[in-house]
Amino acid sequence: MSAQDLAALLRKVHDELANATTLDRESRELLGVVAHDLEKFESHVSTARRLAAQFETEHPALAAAVRQLTDTIAKAGI
Repeated sequence: MSAQDLAALLRKVHDELANATTLDRESRELLGVVAHDLEKFESHVSTARRLAAQFETEHPALAAAVRQLTDTIAKAGI
């Protein structure tokens, strides 16, 4: 799943939470926590990709390792 797909799903969760009228408070809070955690994860993946690009020229081996890590995490479907 790409970062764009994840962002789209997060927007959908936020929209659904905003429009849900029959959702109890505890469920709404739990879904909010999940959405928040996914946003943090997306931010971490984005940061790791920026680091990979930054080190690409000066440290090609490190850049490759960071890219491999972010790709593996993304493929895990988290």
